[in-house]
Amino acid sequence: VAVFVVLLLMLIRTFLATAVHPRTRLLVGTFEHAFSDLYHFALMFMIVFFFLSYTAYSMFGEERAEFSDLATSMQTQFSMLLGSIPEDFDKDSRMVTYVTLTLVIQFFLMLNFLLAIVVEGYMKV
Repeated sequence: VAVFVVLLLMLIRTFLATAVHPRTRLLVGTFEHAFSDLYHFALMFMIVFFFLSYTAYSMFGEERAEFSDLATSMQTQFSMLLGSIPEDFDKDSRMVTYVTLTLVIQFFLMLNFLLAIVVEGYMKV
């Protein structure tokens, strides 16, 4: 834990030291302006991510190994966010609906919200 804190402090110090140069100041300023929105986005993303993982666990936990417990369900959910789709998902209409909604909510909506937050922060700088 102490090593993590030290490394995090070193990262913050390096991040602030790069603010001296005008071009890197643009990046630092973008994150300074967008920090509050990024915090709220991360909170909302975690809530949606947990909700979708728990939904998959409760719907498919007994049928599919990918959703057998909550931790495995969250790992599968993260893999889906990165583009991996569970095998044989097209055999069950509930699974097709779940995968489609998950991709639309997480990938298209939430990640585009993140992009909009960063672009708005950039425009304020």
